Amino acid sequence: MKSNRPRKRNSDSSPRIVGVQDSGGSSDKIYNSCIDLLGREGALGGALADIGGGRGSFSLRVKGFFDTISLLDYSMPDLNGINTKAANLNELWPLPSDAFDVAVALEVIEHLENPRHFFREIIRITKCGGLVIVSTPNQLSIFSKLCFLIRSQHQQFQDACYPAHITAVLPKDFERISFELGQPDFFFSYTSLTRIPGTKMNFQEIVPWAKGRPFSDNILFAIRVRKPSS
Repeated sequence: MKSNRPRKRNSDSSPRIVGVQDSGGSSDKIYNSCIDLLGREGALGGALADIGGGRGSFSLRVKGFFDTISLLDYSMPDLNGINTKAANLNELWPLPSDAFDVAVALEVIEHLENPRHFFREIIRITKCGGLVIVSTPNQLSIFSKLCFLIRSQHQQFQDACYPAHITAVLPKDFERISFELGQPDFFFSYTSLTRIPGTKMNFQEIVPWAKGRPFSDNILFAIRVRKPSS
């Protein structure tokens, strides 16, 4: 669900359809950050759900680390050894409850209509004690704050990003949603990479010590899932 190619009707004058993208992919910095986090948390192994996995780039990269991988997206590529299901993530997901040890959604939530529905579903499919990892553009980076100050728009939610990026989620939103869903065991991680606007250069090439939330284009939010006792 991460492509910048929204599905449109044929006529240019037709309304723009938001909340449904497919066949997307993210970036090496996101994939590497997620894999590092999975390793630190001892979460490599078992069953993985790659939500909004698009072309399957992340699933293919971690294929050797998990017993089974299921990829859910609007339209499905043909991926050897990976279970694929088609779904609109704005609706109920066609995956069983309590089925996955790990569920990841990398650069997906910003494309969807309802982050609370998204979290209800990703918590539902993950086992008690399992790990959920969600990444999204970091609205609290220095460059995003400057963009908001100058243009009154988040950096990755400007007109050029619409209608692909429609839902900006802040760390405070993640916290509130987690508590609403009875999930107090959460934490944040950051890529510590930020591209200088208008260039292909990372800020860290100039200032190597620049790390953490102010100097990261993307944030990773992780939850250790709790479920009510049966």
